[in-house]
Amino acid sequence: MICPLCGNDQPIAPECARCGVIFERMHTLGRPRIVKPEPPLLEPKAQSAVQVQQALRKAIATRPAPLRHRQIFFVQLGRMLHSGVPLDEALGRIGDVVGRSAMGRATRAMAADVKIGVSLSAAMEREATVFDEVERAVVSAAEHTGDLSRAANRLASRVEEARRTSRILLGAAAYPIFIVTMSILSEPLPALVLSGFSAFLDAVWLPLTIWLTLLIIGLVIVPQLLARPSVRSLLLDALGRLPLLPILLRNRRYALAFDVLAQALEAGLPLARCLEISCRATGEEQMVTAGRMVALAVDKGASLADASLGLPGLDSASRATIAAGERTGHLPETFAELAKERAQHWQTQLKIAASAFGLVLTLGSAAWVGYSLVRQVQQGVAGPLSGLPKADLRELERALGPELFK
Repeated sequence: MICPLCGNDQPIAPECARCGVIFERMHTLGRPRIVKPEPPLLEPKAQSAVQVQQALRKAIATRPAPLRHRQIFFVQLGRMLHSGVPLDEALGRIGDVVGRSAMGRATRAMAADVKIGVSLSAAMEREATVFDEVERAVVSAAEHTGDLSRAANRLASRVEEARRTSRILLGAAAYPIFIVTMSILSEPLPALVLSGFSAFLDAVWLPLTIWLTLLIIGLVIVPQLLARPSVRSLLLDALGRLPLLPILLRNRRYALAFDVLAQALEAGLPLARCLEISCRATGEEQMVTAGRMVALAVDKGASLADASLGLPGLDSASRATIAAGERTGHLPETFAELAKERAQHWQTQLKIAASAFGLVLTLGSAAWVGYSLVRQVQQGVAGPLSGLPKADLRELERALGPELFK
């Protein structure tokens, strides 16, 4: 610390060692200034390394959490809350379990927020890149009833269902990917027999590089982009314009919306608020706009069955079921059953679509390989030496004479 009267630099003390002034009695000159030690200067290379490390940490922090970590989070949260563990302590323990990942960083930050009085839903809103819209909406609804344990268990089941869907898609794509890879490798096999391994590599490296690049884009980059709500909304709007896909997307849309709506109604939220939350959970701008209009109609006194006419693609059977649940006063149970039914349709149609895509890709690969082999056989019959490199052909021409090559 530095004395404001004489400028003496000394350790922190109640009075100055040089002039004897008592710091607490000084009002006009102000309190002593405490000097923080400056960090040691780094070499340029060390500074650049620190900057790179900070950039990497920032990139990891904004990366969406994988489904496996989200499932661990909700399973452990439900168990700990059911056992009576305080929320901030449960979050801290979960952060230790998932380690130094995006989920671990977010969980430890949420534990610190909850410890100072922030609600769990507000803490999750700050980690919007880790938790999706449905998870944040369900937790927000569950906080009104205090039954976070049940909500966490339901979200864990939802994430497990998402992981099962991902495994279905990967399983359906694994065989076509294998077929395409083998077709790329087998198409230039005659060059391997006739001209050697170098000619085989020359023929296979370009298509194989293109194929591996497409695989990396489809399996790594695209899922990262789809984790962003704006990109996902644009993709869903584009897919909705293709034939047959609107049916698949409609079942996905209402499986999400009805599930969140059932949980929000169970939490005791107003119906208009529940409609807004559930439509926003789908991630589609069209549904968000429609949800606001339906909520406005309900606020003005319209029945939910009549107001649901504004929801895009909702069939008459679902509206009739909603009207029956509204008359009996069992809307949460009604929407839970509708969500389960839509989810089953979504899973069935997704399996069919994945199988059809795999079949088309397999047949296309087989046709391409067959055509390539037939073309190479025809070229070999028409000109047996056409598959040889030009250098070998020139050697044969010099050895046997040019008249044989006319």
